[in-house]
Amino acid sequence: MRNSEDNIFEAGRLRRLAKKYAVKAVILAAAVLLFFYTASFDLFDNINRQAAIHVFVEGGGTEAIDPGGTKEYSFSNGRCVFDAFLFYPEGEDISDLYVKFTDVSAGKILFDGPVPDDRIITDESNDRTAVRISTGDVLGKGDYRISITNRGSGAVLINVQGESGEELNYSLVKNTDLGVWMTVLIMTLIVLYLVLVFAFSKKPDFGFGRFFLLTAIVVGIIYFVLLPPWSAPDSGSHYAAAYRFSNILSGYPEDKEWYGRQEDGEFFSELWGQSDNPSMQSYADLAYNFKVFAGDRTITDMPFHEERMEYYSFINYWPQILGLTLGRLFHLSAIACAYLARLFILAFYIWACLHAIQTTPVGKSLFVLTALLPMSVMMSSAFSYDPMVIITTLNFTACVFALYKEPDSKRLLIEMSLWCFMIGAVKGGGYLIILPVIFILAGRRSERKRSLVNIVSAAGSGLFSVLLFDKILQIGNELFQFGTAGNGKMEASFALQHPVHYLRMMIETYIIYGNNLILNMMGTEMGWLEAVIPPAVIMLLAAVMCVYALYERDELKLAVRDKYILLSAVFLVIIFTPVMLLSWTDEGSPWIGGLQGRYFLPVLIPALMVLTKFSLKIRYPSEPAAFTDRKYREGTFEAAGTSTGENIEQKAADEQLMLIRSKCMRWFACLSILAVCYMARMYLTR
Repeated sequence: MRNSEDNIFEAGRLRRLAKKYAVKAVILAAAVLLFFYTASFDLFDNINRQAAIHVFVEGGGTEAIDPGGTKEYSFSNGRCVFDAFLFYPEGEDISDLYVKFTDVSAGKILFDGPVPDDRIITDESNDRTAVRISTGDVLGKGDYRISITNRGSGAVLINVQGESGEELNYSLVKNTDLGVWMTVLIMTLIVLYLVLVFAFSKKPDFGFGRFFLLTAIVVGIIYFVLLPPWSAPDSGSHYAAAYRFSNILSGYPEDKEWYGRQEDGEFFSELWGQSDNPSMQSYADLAYNFKVFAGDRTITDMPFHEERMEYYSFINYWPQILGLTLGRLFHLSAIACAYLARLFILAFYIWACLHAIQTTPVGKSLFVLTALLPMSVMMSSAFSYDPMVIITTLNFTACVFALYKEPDSKRLLIEMSLWCFMIGAVKGGGYLIILPVIFILAGRRSERKRSLVNIVSAAGSGLFSVLLFDKILQIGNELFQFGTAGNGKMEASFALQHPVHYLRMMIETYIIYGNNLILNMMGTEMGWLEAVIPPAVIMLLAAVMCVYALYERDELKLAVRDKYILLSAVFLVIIFTPVMLLSWTDEGSPWIGGLQGRYFLPVLIPALMVLTKFSLKIRYPSEPAAFTDRKYREGTFEAAGTSTGENIEQKAADEQLMLIRSKCMRWFACLSILAVCYMARMYLTR
């Protein structure tokens, strides 16, 4: 009888369990269908399915066609098929033009007749009047000729380009499903990511390390696809600096440091130099100019000579340098080399940030937040030194906390000193202003001698790095951010010569731009500071992780004294970061120009530590047992030396904390994807 009751109870439990999972499956399927329906309505139907494979060149001149006159132009198309040809006349008698358009390669006349009114359009890409010639058929690669005759009574100007001013300024337009395929790829990654997060976030061993790795890979790939190489601020200068170091690594002589392959120069001039924020045009430029291997590898002078960037060390860009060099070594095309370089820095960014998350014994959620903010992810695969700024400062801060916990660890001391050395080498050593964080190590009175050794070792490493890279290796050079007298801009020395005036300018700047700087630091403005993601999404993204940080059970407890040390680092960055921007500020300006939010990312963790680790006290039923190193690195909550039944209250607290963690991970994942959707909707529809 007892076995029969047990079987009935077990069967009922299995039915309830099956019903529970069936309901979850239905909800998940409905959510996926709703997501794709919304995406179809909001994105698919609005994707720009037309792009130019040869674009109008800004700055071209004009050539007159007098009444009765004829001009003939030729061009070649070797990129891909196209659907329409556009040229740009100016004048009142455009409809009196007579056009003959010939496919020379096929020996076929494609159009021969007057220009009807419906072919005179406004090209939305440049807001110019254009004549559109199309035949209804797809036009292939080959040589083409166009003859333009003016049958009107007045002169018509034709827009031309080139040094001789005799080449027609034209565009080739292609109907393309490139945006659709990009959307399908992005949506597939989104669904896969959300399914994995919702499936594993409740697992005890799915800690913040694994959550970061999953998010960084998927979201990092999406940003990698959505943001072309030139999207990051000042990316052209950083590409030039990395290219020069690639030349040095490749053995180029000193007088050839700004030389390179002809194809790389054309890539920079024709695509990089004429592109701005992401759009379907930028994706078409990359897709329809892409080839695996380089064509013209003739060594020539590059169109960029960023001598001012010679001041910076190779440590700023070493992953990009390695990617560029390997790509050129295997004769990959210019576009392939650029993307290989981006892939190298993205891979290093993911590894290094994961290492910082695993290393820190306090505030893992805050490290995850900082590394996964939209601004951080955008810079993670950019041609910039900002990825190395984030990487080095995150790992240095993590090592300081870890060494505070284990002051006798020689491995941590060496690693902390190495990261401090790299901070001193990156961006002219400017971010050594976060060095006061290291005084947290002086908190243990019983180990003052060891703490002093640790502080001196790390600080000495950073200061030696600045001396090496900024002085010894830069004899006769000056960091351009210090400013130059006589150019109408201020100099960094102004802050020392007139400290009261500088402080007044700084305060005025923060009063006017403070809110925007905070939001921009987290990623409301992407690309070249273009407003993309709503502030509410960004603030919720940060709030989710900060809420968990209030509950987060850290292995290391920070004292009140540590609060003021962290605050000192924050205030130093707030005060001295604008000094570097004085060289971009007009003389007599009441505020400091050029200040951007991402400059403050290195002190986001100390600032959030002060807000979340000291302001709210969470009491658990009992004090947590000591975490094992291995399991704490994974972010799990199983305590050492405990088992089920030994401490019921502790187990309940662990389960409650794990539930909070799971919800925060899911909300963070959904908000991260929402930010991606805003980006895709803007970039793919214009």
